[in-house]
Amino acid sequence: MSFLHQRHATMAYVLACLGGLCQAWSMGLPYHAGASGALQWLAMFILAYLLLSSGSSRQSARVAWVFQCTALTATFWWIFISLHTYGGMSSVLASFAVVSLAAALALYWSALGAVFYQVGVKVWAGAKKPPHALIVWSERCALSLVFGASWMLSELCRAQWFTGFPWGSSGYAHNDTWLGAFAPWIGVYGIGALSATLAMGAAHLVWSRAQEKQRAAFPVKPPLLRQLGFYGAALIPLWTLLLWPALMAMDGPPTTEPKDPYGKPLLVELLQGNVPQQTKFRQDRLSAAQWYYDQIMTSKAELVITPETAFAMTTQDLPATFKDSIKRQFLPEQQAVLFGIPSKDGLDFANSAIGLVGARQEEYRYDKAHLVPFGEFIPPFFRWFTDQMQMPLGFFKRGAQRQASLAFLGQRIAPNICYEDLFGEEIAEQFLVPDSSPSILVNMSNIAWFGDTVILDQHLEISRMRTLEFRRPMVRATNAGATAVIDHTGHVRVLAKAFEREKVTSWVQGRFDEPTFFAWWAARYGLAPLWYFGAGVLLLSCCIGLFRQGLRR
Repeated sequence: MSFLHQRHATMAYVLACLGGLCQAWSMGLPYHAGASGALQWLAMFILAYLLLSSGSSRQSARVAWVFQCTALTATFWWIFISLHTYGGMSSVLASFAVVSLAAALALYWSALGAVFYQVGVKVWAGAKKPPHALIVWSERCALSLVFGASWMLSELCRAQWFTGFPWGSSGYAHNDTWLGAFAPWIGVYGIGALSATLAMGAAHLVWSRAQEKQRAAFPVKPPLLRQLGFYGAALIPLWTLLLWPALMAMDGPPTTEPKDPYGKPLLVELLQGNVPQQTKFRQDRLSAAQWYYDQIMTSKAELVITPETAFAMTTQDLPATFKDSIKRQFLPEQQAVLFGIPSKDGLDFANSAIGLVGARQEEYRYDKAHLVPFGEFIPPFFRWFTDQMQMPLGFFKRGAQRQASLAFLGQRIAPNICYEDLFGEEIAEQFLVPDSSPSILVNMSNIAWFGDTVILDQHLEISRMRTLEFRRPMVRATNAGATAVIDHTGHVRVLAKAFEREKVTSWVQGRFDEPTFFAWWAARYGLAPLWYFGAGVLLLSCCIGLFRQGLRR
């Protein structure tokens, strides 16, 4: 009898909700307790067991949808704050918008459930099992691989379709687990697929031993092979853990290597203005700009960085003496500032970062390339929705996908703005030419729109994953948090207290190592290799299933 028998269906959906909550909390536990790879793996285990226990593709689709709808709602529930508290939208409509977004994105996982049941469960987890233990374990591995591929394809759909919104992808929970060692090789989506693959292997082991019919299918002889298969699979996590130091050693030079090959470390100062969102673009606009200006003028650091739109005015509205006074105050070619401000070119606006180096005539400019839907551009047919919000919405043009880094004191500094650091495959394009690849990554954000919530921890974990993927340090300058300095191994060296006006000063060592394997293939092919691998696994499994069906006939 299927686990999802009618009288057990409610319990299955409750478990799916519980698994979804584990998935959401794994990237950032409540009360800023940090991420948890173990909790993410538990979520995968729950979903895998429920899908194995489903009686049809329709039931699998429902379970997967409930799981992911719960996970996404609990992951980015803070969108409600921006819509209701700062946007003035009614609480009912704001809640409906958040849940609707989660429900729509969860449809990818609903398709995952249906596809996995057809090309995974029906092919590799049928009631009739082969009589040899080694064949049982090989089929278990195949089933696990199909689930990992299905999970990865679902995350890729969310990451790239309809401008992409991959916030809360499963791999981000593993920055501090042994799976994080695979980041320079397969990236965050590969890590998520690997976690799902291991979870399905464990879930199928538990599920199969819970079925009396399948217990009888296990061979009595030879017992040695059966025991080797069981204990061998149980020790797979231990084997991988033992290989972790070797994997880390393959990622590049150790952290104790002399610093000369990487140039002189930079003394960086990050400014966190903590400007209230309600008044950021109104009465506090000038006072906030004055505070940032005063800190820049009095700083002794070599590089000063402000948050996104720290100056809530266009470059044309800046006083004529603003840039000249900074250049005169800074030491020639020894001090620089990177500040966030909207740029205006004719009738077009861009969300920009402007770089000024003392005594250097030309100024550096980076324009944000990956814009936020509803915040920086309005998708077609959604004007009615944005009309419900009472907040300054931008209508920005997109910057070029590949933009030059800021060359300063022997370092190449590559900024990204707001949630652009969520798209590692786009950052990877800057590593296409190794001789011009960045040595330091900079994220300039303002996520105070979403309050003092778990979003601060989630965004910090995203930036940490980028440092693991590219083996480059990243500094984060934000309006209210999380302002931080992260080294090239993903460790947070300095972290400012959230929602306080602070200055963070720290030495940052740039890196000029050869691009990681992930940076190499993502710079050339984007995420296409992951798409091809996932689709290839599903297609191969489908072909094997059809072949088996033909043999039975």
